[in-house]
Amino acid sequence: MSSYNLTDNQKNIITWIVKEIRNQTLHERFLVAYVWGSGLEIIDYENYPGRLPRPQITQIELQALQKAQLILFEPLDREDDYQCAVLKKAYEAVDSNFGINIDTKLLSHNTITGQGEHIVILMTTGSGNKYRTLEQAVRRVFECPPYYFEVRSTSDYTYKPDRLENIREHIQRAHGFVVEISELNPNIMFELGAVAISDRNRPILPLRSQAATAEVIASFSSQIHITYSSLNRSVEQLASEIHHAFERDGRIVHEGINTLISHRQKRYLSRTLLENLPRTRLDADEISNLLQHYTTVEDLLAAEPTAVSRATRLQEYVIVALQGAIADTQNQNFSCQPLLAKPEVNKQSIAEQKTENLQIESILVQSPVVSIPLPEPNQMNPEIFLEPRDVTPLIKALIPVFTRVNEANKRHNLLANTNIDSAFISNLRLDENPFDFTQALVAAFRSYKISIYNDYHPQTNLLAHLVDLAKSYGLSDQDLKLFNRLITQGEENFKALIARNAVGRIESPQGTGIGTGVLVAQNLLLTCYHIFTKTRVEKAWVRFGYKSDSYGTEDTYELDLNFVEHHPHLDFALICLRSTPSLQPIRPVNAILDSGQKIRLIHHPQGKPVEISGLGEIVQVGQEYIDHHLNTDAGSSGAPIFNDAWQFVAIHRGNPGIDRPTKGTMEGKPISAIWNQIANHL
Repeated sequence: MSSYNLTDNQKNIITWIVKEIRNQTLHERFLVAYVWGSGLEIIDYENYPGRLPRPQITQIELQALQKAQLILFEPLDREDDYQCAVLKKAYEAVDSNFGINIDTKLLSHNTITGQGEHIVILMTTGSGNKYRTLEQAVRRVFECPPYYFEVRSTSDYTYKPDRLENIREHIQRAHGFVVEISELNPNIMFELGAVAISDRNRPILPLRSQAATAEVIASFSSQIHITYSSLNRSVEQLASEIHHAFERDGRIVHEGINTLISHRQKRYLSRTLLENLPRTRLDADEISNLLQHYTTVEDLLAAEPTAVSRATRLQEYVIVALQGAIADTQNQNFSCQPLLAKPEVNKQSIAEQKTENLQIESILVQSPVVSIPLPEPNQMNPEIFLEPRDVTPLIKALIPVFTRVNEANKRHNLLANTNIDSAFISNLRLDENPFDFTQALVAAFRSYKISIYNDYHPQTNLLAHLVDLAKSYGLSDQDLKLFNRLITQGEENFKALIARNAVGRIESPQGTGIGTGVLVAQNLLLTCYHIFTKTRVEKAWVRFGYKSDSYGTEDTYELDLNFVEHHPHLDFALICLRSTPSLQPIRPVNAILDSGQKIRLIHHPQGKPVEISGLGEIVQVGQEYIDHHLNTDAGSSGAPIFNDAWQFVAIHRGNPGIDRPTKGTMEGKPISAIWNQIANHL
């Protein structure tokens, strides 16, 4: 039975979409629009208005695909028009032919550990130490994120004294198989044959060395082999080769593995994972003691640190750090890489250290002072409302809330009362235990795609509601501090998004960036005059919405180069667009600027997709200029400069004048210097 509750037509639709995206004839973000005489159709921006043969689609089909978490869609202003985005799960669904059958009875109980619900992989290799590295590499891959499977060999447990019966028992209990077939060992091929003819559809991953010379028998010649280089390679190298054999573009494309993950109810807590966690260093005995009491990640994370400490005799602060590190593995690109060796203790005597310090101080005194501009902070991405470092703290802060609100209808009411949209709520399993529900909710916050049409994000709405009722939900001061910081960050993001939507790339010829401009009235663009005089262009366009992930959502407008207002000395130009965009303009502010003020700009450096700089500052101010330390490039000219309150206070111009020798600075034109010339047109 399929794990995706879809009709054949719905499967055909998503299969067609994935195929066209892979053929690069459709973007991952596309439009479903009403076409007169045809009904709803998938519009391909790249080939529009010519239309490809498409499967029939309706709003019901869209809703079904969204409920299956294969796409997201939202209605646009025009009735019966929808903006759609394909999700990662769509590729997994198509690649797995919408799921294969797994015997879920196997997931119900594990007689070895007394617990169940995690995936067991049976690994079969040749005997002897030469396969030890390969076995470790397989564990390094599958016992770590994103899989969290348990990897077993037939020597790990003895179910039956008879060897054949023991192997049969192992095969019956496994959900998938990894088999080394390079030497076509008779015992291994026997086990492989037993697996292949079993009555359950369980994935098999044959491993085969590049140096193997024995020809694979016909029965398995069509089987996809995971090829590795040599048993002489390190664990890390072999793990990398195995991992990349079934991954493409950051996605797992092996249908069997994807199906195992989709049926996994809990994640196995392995020695491999614990040995390689960042920020924790448990010794072998501590790990063994921990694994005696906890078999899955969920069980350990749900336990109170005091109870874990009491059971394992580990310090409580170690348990808290351990739970945080494990929680981080599911939210970051974590892999089980070997930890760096502990640094050796510095055995210098105090006298030797003092002598060395004096020598360093002497060198610093004698060396000339060199002025080096500080590097600009990272660029701002206003679409990130939750940084990876805040995921675990937010989960921990929200678990007590949803422990109090522990019924499905009450959780629904809480979320609905914060004005979170019903589509978002409907994708949550409201009856899950507090830990799983909170994890799923925070994961949904991170993956939520914001709309350019409103200032809404479900995370911001929920946290603002909880802050207002902090006493009712028993929030601590630390929780409130985190929530308020995330709310403030969300508000900053919305301001940045509004500003970014009004910034466009100036092009001539169309498609080639030559500068940046900002919409300051419904059809007026403000930029630098020298962009047009230096390039001597006869025609120019402005493209709004040019982002790295725009996928056809850009809008291009031709500019009327009979300038509304311009000035060669002040180097600004106010230009009409030949048609009026449906965008919100950003009105310039006639503000007083001082050195030391924090600023940032939004620009298209080298004609690239739009970037929002990190915060910099004004170095010095003149009547007709400001100098700043923000990183810019060709194509940044005309970019709007904002103060830390997101007021549009200047435009970036380029290199400073020859009479201002401050090293490493760039020049901006303050709005106050051109206000009298542009104010009447705004």
